[in-house]
Amino acid sequence: MRSYLSLAFKEIKKQKLTTFLIVVAIIMSTAMTTVIGQSIGIMKNLMIEQARSLNGDRHVTFHELDEQQIELLKSKDGISQVGVIKTLGTMNIRDTGISMVVREHDAASLKNYPNASKVKKGRLPEAPREIAIDENTLKLMGINPDIGDKIPLELSASLLKGTEPPFNSSLEYTLSGILESDYLGYANGIVTAIAAPGTVNNLLPDKYNFASVDFKLDDLRNFQSKINNMATDLGVTEHQIQYNWIYLNALGVDYGDTDSEANGAAGIAVIAVFMGILVLLAAGLVIYNILKISIVKKIKEYGILRAIGAEPNQLYKIVVVQILLLCAIAIPIGAVVGILSANTITAAATSMINPEVFLANSSEQLSGLIHENAKGYFVPLLLGAGISLVFSLLAALPSAVYAAKVSPKTAMSGVSQTIKRKISKSRKITSIERHLLQPVSRDLE
Repeated sequence: MRSYLSLAFKEIKKQKLTTFLIVVAIIMSTAMTTVIGQSIGIMKNLMIEQARSLNGDRHVTFHELDEQQIELLKSKDGISQVGVIKTLGTMNIRDTGISMVVREHDAASLKNYPNASKVKKGRLPEAPREIAIDENTLKLMGINPDIGDKIPLELSASLLKGTEPPFNSSLEYTLSGILESDYLGYANGIVTAIAAPGTVNNLLPDKYNFASVDFKLDDLRNFQSKINNMATDLGVTEHQIQYNWIYLNALGVDYGDTDSEANGAAGIAVIAVFMGILVLLAAGLVIYNILKISIVKKIKEYGILRAIGAEPNQLYKIVVVQILLLCAIAIPIGAVVGILSANTITAAATSMINPEVFLANSSEQLSGLIHENAKGYFVPLLLGAGISLVFSLLAALPSAVYAAKVSPKTAMSGVSQTIKRKISKSRKITSIERHLLQPVSRDLE
């Protein structure tokens, strides 16, 4: 058997052009599948990072919890990044249609919302009655901001549901810091300001002193069931539960009946997969045609092998070993080419759509985000290599079957295919003399 398999090596060395064309086809298919896998991985990671940055690094928020419920939630296993937020109140900025929400964050909550706590000047509040507001909001309020200024605020605190009237307060706060502007907040009509820890306890009555608690689940399997169990244990009703739908959609987590909004990444992924299938089919046809031509040219040699005792499965293995050896050479090269070109191709593809789909302000920012989130994704890489190998084997399969079915007598006689005589139509003979003379007339011509 070893002598038959060694023929595969000799065939590869002898047929240089055939080998070159097949290797190029496999490299192209592997590079394309790798690019698709890497690009989808980059876009998915990009959407996850942007969702986390936009709406907080959290999965779920339970609203209006008291201190006992907060401690009970923190004691549960399987959750992390538990951040506590207390709302001091809301103020409508006159003649703008924008509302400013003043919130008090603990240390964990500030980490969950990195964009909301970026300080441009000064520092975050530390003492009661200190506050940090972003620069554009201060300008909308008609204030030329400077650290240490006294900012009068008229805030209204209310519960999510209930008959209790809002609790209104009108106090001055010391500006301890100026935050980076939150432009996405302006689009939603809600901007946030940060108050110092302990402010809510000092200023709000107990019946308004509730907290919103953000957290993440360590294991996302059976996500909705786990959230429902937690809500039941804590006595939390449905209207108190808020899902970070942007983040959960990006992670592909099923969180109930909430409809997922479509995004540009899914559309690009579909187009990329369709293009990859076309390339794989084209590469498969190239491999099939080249191998079929190569086998037809060497059909006599296969017939001799059959005549001296080679079994059909041995000839079959010769062709299969050839394609496996070529795949071993071409697939790693194609994978490297795909990884090196994935960033460029992804940036080119995403440049054709609005950067806001990926929560970026410009094409340059989107390109930078792509390079920041680009890395080697092992699963797509392995999947791409596997798909290329399977397609190559499927393309070689008909040729291998053809070689295995070679008849020694037909192959050694030099006839590579069966000649079929065209079946002529039967005609009614009206003149026997003319019918008998037709062959003679053709010969004389």
